Formats: sequence, C-alpha cells, structure tokens
Amino acid sequence: MTPILSARMFSNQSINQSIKEKIIAIDKTIVQSAAALQMLLNGRKRSLLSTMMVTERTDRIVYNLAGGKVVILIDGNPSSVITPIVFFDFMTSMEDNYRSYFRNR
Repeated sequence: MTPILSARMFSNQSINQSIKEKIIAIDKTIVQSAAALQMLLNGRKRSLLSTMMVTERTDRIVYNLAGGKVVILIDGNPSSVITPIVFFDFMTSMEDNYRSYFRNR
C-alpha cells in the first residue's frame, strides 16, 4: 500500500493524477524502499537533476506539503518520496527555517 499525501488547496491536481498513474503502472509485486520507488517513478537510469527527494524528516515532509509538493509514503518504511523538487530544495536545510543565522554562530 502506498499512500499519497498532498494538500488540495496548495498542490496541482494534474501532478497528483500523473503520480497516481505512474504508481499504478509500476510492474513490480513489491517495492521495499523509497529509493527503489524513486527509481521506478523516475523512469530513467540517469538524470542531471533529480525531480524527487527521499527523506525521513517529518518537518521536511510537512514543510513541503504546505508548499504544494506531493509526498509518497511506503507502508513499513520510515522514508518517503517528495515530488516535484527543484534544485533549490536540495540546498535548503530545515534548521535554516527554525533558527536565525546569528543564533547558530
């Protein structure tokens, strides 16, 4: 079972439908990890920039849901896949959202 989380008022419904169709089209009996799901959804062996992120952090999941992203969970796995991701999302640390620069020094 693979739950798909998205905030309806923030996320694009066509992206949600596209992700659902890709998950249904996966021809595997079992997917054990979020990284394996990411590779199956990507459809390419190599890409210059990733469009998905694997994370275990609940604060990152909530932050990205509020930002209109889609989160895919895997039953029995602590990791989740966040999509669509842009390059800047990889450069953002969750600690940057909670602490000021001067307090961390």
